[in-house]
Amino acid sequence: MSFRRPGRNERPAGQKQESKGAIERQVEKAGVGGLKALVIHSSRGRLSPLVEGVRRGLESNGWTVDTVAANPADSRPIAGGYDIVLVGSPALGFWHGRAADDIEPTLRRCRRLEGISAAAFVTPHAFATQSALRHLMALLEREGAFVRDFATLSTPHQAEEFGKRLARLR
Repeated sequence: MSFRRPGRNERPAGQKQESKGAIERQVEKAGVGGLKALVIHSSRGRLSPLVEGVRRGLESNGWTVDTVAANPADSRPIAGGYDIVLVGSPALGFWHGRAADDIEPTLRRCRRLEGISAAAFVTPHAFATQSALRHLMALLEREGAFVRDFATLSTPHQAEEFGKRLARLR
């Protein structure tokens, strides 16, 4: 009787090979590997339906989503550990648009944004939309985030599609 050692791609005798689906189910049960998103939105404007749309889009693809309403009076830090950070604001101004004033102090409270993927969205307003979007992206980049996508959103359906698009970025 000779003893043969299993090759690199062989399993030792008696070990059962699990299917890829079974392994993925074990990972899901353990909660390991789940992707997390943080949505920070301005308290100004009517962003709640859009934030919920983005949340639905991300959650439909297996993401865990936390939302934070911007509040400049709050001084508590916002913990890190997110795979992507989204920031939403109404476009303010008429010609020279800008993001809402409560966004910048809230972003400064975020921890560990350096190198994190980010996305920005604004609600449209006259000629201010594009410059408000650029302002919002500049705020994210100033904190070290890497802006990977952006959008102008007016309806919850558009917001949900944006969330689905972001979920595919991984």
